[in-house]
Amino acid sequence: MNFSKMRSRIVIFKPNHEIKNNLGERVPVWIPLFFSGETAELEDLPAYIEMSDGGIRRLHGDIEKTTKEFGVWAHVAPASGREYEENQRIREELTYKISTRFIPGVRANMKILFDARVFEIISVINYGERNRELQFVCTEVDNNGKC
Repeated sequence: MNFSKMRSRIVIFKPNHEIKNNLGERVPVWIPLFFSGETAELEDLPAYIEMSDGGIRRLHGDIEKTTKEFGVWAHVAPASGREYEENQRIREELTYKISTRFIPGVRANMKILFDARVFEIISVINYGERNRELQFVCTEVDNNGKC
């Protein structure tokens, strides 16, 4: 593994619990993976992501402070891109490859925050099965909550 390429800080978010939004819908709340306190009070969280199937996405909290406190070093690079037609609109999809040191407990149902952008994890690869490096295959989530 070439650690000199790991110049970016990412924050891995895990699903925690659900809250009701302004419309009365129950939406999942995502908190930083390394946040140790299990709390239901959103005011106590340093940052969280609110997402729903309808595409509502809000990032709450200070991104810089959260990245500094809960971030890990990583290498983020676009891997492939494509365009396709969806509902008579041209949509583009960009796939990213993110590499970092091994982090136990990371699963594909988590999300990654990188420079105020949210990535959906498609797969987590324990490179070489040696517990030294993780590679994520991700797609960027747009403002409508779609990958």
